[in-house]
Amino acid sequence: MLEVTVQSDLKSIPKPDLGTCPTGDHGPNHRQCGFVGCVDLRTWAKAHRYRFRLEGSYQAENNTHVRGDGRWFVEVLCRNGLIYPHGGRILLAYVKAGVANAIAALGPDIEPYQNDGSARVFKFPVARLDEVAAILKPRKRRAVGASPEQLRAMRERRKSLGQVKQIDQEATQSRETTIGADRNRESAFCGSQAGQIAQDGPHRTLSGERNNKLTQTRDGNPQTERP
Repeated sequence: MLEVTVQSDLKSIPKPDLGTCPTGDHGPNHRQCGFVGCVDLRTWAKAHRYRFRLEGSYQAENNTHVRGDGRWFVEVLCRNGLIYPHGGRILLAYVKAGVANAIAALGPDIEPYQNDGSARVFKFPVARLDEVAAILKPRKRRAVGASPEQLRAMRERRKSLGQVKQIDQEATQSRETTIGADRNRESAFCGSQAGQIAQDGPHRTLSGERNNKLTQTRDGNPQTERP
């Protein structure tokens, strides 16, 4: 594991732990062993919650011993570039053109290494890592956990939603009960009316016809015939 030391400014800098070969066959200078030979930047990145990735060639490498624990393939993602291992206690910074002069001005131990169009690559010792990072601005990882306050708020919200759901269910049940009762009363009423009509329907019909007969009076105005 990569050890971390805390500086007086409370920033963590990885100590020059160059790894250990699990078979014991390779020393820190063996370039074909992926477990040794460079600083593992992941512990530093995790301590600051910086985002990092393993470059694509890590998955493409078929030799598991050459792949190692992934330390040689780590890239710390920055707004203004990348930080990745060079070997031993030396790191590389891929720097966008806009901040290249600021990186170069950090001191003589920040050495030009390569040019990539307008971007530049600098080589620097691990002891200058925080200073380089302050200019390159590593990207932060998204928080995956919630604070106690956020957890409390989520519990209260779930509780509130549960109460609302219970109220809705009770209201729905009440409406269904009322509708059912109304339908039963309506069915009973219709049934009783139908029975009554069936029982004395002919009398009502004759009475209706008798009351609706019209006669013409002498002045031509219709009147209902008296019984």
